Amino acid sequence: MFTRARSISALLAGAALAFAPPAADAQTPIRVGVGGGISMPVGDIAKTSSSGINLVASLTYDPRRLPVGFEANAAYHNFAPAGKGDDNSFVMAVTGGITIPIASTFAKPYLMAGAGYYNTQGPTTGAVDAERDLGGYGGVGIRFRNARSEFHVKATFHEIFADRDPSGRVRSRELIPISFGVVF
Repeated sequence: MFTRARSISALLAGAALAFAPPAADAQTPIRVGVGGGISMPVGDIAKTSSSGINLVASLTYDPRRLPVGFEANAAYHNFAPAGKGDDNSFVMAVTGGITIPIASTFAKPYLMAGAGYYNTQGPTTGAVDAERDLGGYGGVGIRFRNARSEFHVKATFHEIFADRDPSGRVRSRELIPISFGVVF
């Protein structure tokens, strides 16, 4: 009789675990996301290009015991030519940084900052086919979470540390992407 009661208890406990709704904290801290939006060129990129699009793939890590999170992004920015130009400009970037949540009740706003590697191609590079430079970024975002996914909107400012041009002038390479995305 004692073993039968144990079996029934184990069966009920297993059923309760199987049919219980998932807890909000049961989500894994490592998540994958995709997104896209508009990118606005600033500085030297804006001389040859107008606004364009961006596509982003991301990996986020939000440890439960730390007050900050971490993110890694791979982004592709395609800028339309300004004026009568025929060629688009492209910036491909791999970046990583931290996210700092800001207290809130409805949605989850956050700040972000980091560094990355940028590959710039198109008319903005002049006679050079492509330029590869380091850079940094900072921005703000807001997250909306449900049980299975997270939606976010973020705006960042990217400064690409480009070399001087042949005349010795410091070049200005910046872009401002505004992205919408989903994280699973």
